[in-house]
Amino acid sequence: MAAAPSYDLTREVEQLLLVDRPGRDHAWRQRFFAAVGGAALVTDEPAVARGPDGFGYTQFRLPPIGVDFTAYSIDHLLGWSTDQGVGAVLRDRAGEVAWVFTFGNLWSRLSSGSFDPSPADDDQQPSTVGPDGEQVLMGAPSDGLLPPVARRVVRDALLGLGVVDPMVAAVNRASGHPAWSLALSLPADDAVAHRMTWYLPPQMGMVRIEAVDPVHRQPL
Repeated sequence: MAAAPSYDLTREVEQLLLVDRPGRDHAWRQRFFAAVGGAALVTDEPAVARGPDGFGYTQFRLPPIGVDFTAYSIDHLLGWSTDQGVGAVLRDRAGEVAWVFTFGNLWSRLSSGSFDPSPADDDQQPSTVGPDGEQVLMGAPSDGLLPPVARRVVRDALLGLGVVDPMVAAVNRASGHPAWSLALSLPADDAVAHRMTWYLPPQMGMVRIEAVDPVHRQPL
């Protein structure tokens, strides 16, 4: 169960958001992510709104000043949000978007306690899985790597993109980033396929299932 929403964390989030974007380095992001999950916030109406990118987001806002309000935190609604297959958006008091969390960010928070545990030297750029000389292990993803709620959401997303009978496998690289990737049945159109990265934690890669030996594939 999530701890009670913290007003101290709300104040820390407010101070961090005053930092101009060029100053939001890895250390800033880690401080922000550590504070924002448990910060006392208010929810907006409707509870879930569709963003310009077409994805759904649970809506949060910095709380009003000098007015009583019911406090919620992102962590309090984490289980509900992931079950709905949505992300979360944090707005400032003026209603402007201050931060956007993908479903993958919320999945990561639920599984690892961090919205983004990627190391500082991870530029999160696409890379080739299995270059010459690199050891790559493949198999069925465990519930730890792919929790049941995430499995359902990812499967439904692929079905919604027109993929018939989605398949999945886990790919582990002995070195380099990301350490773990999901091999998925993806749409042929790369631009459409790229939308699936919204559903994956930042520290997890994604490859096409065709790169994996059929013996390691399983229905999603």
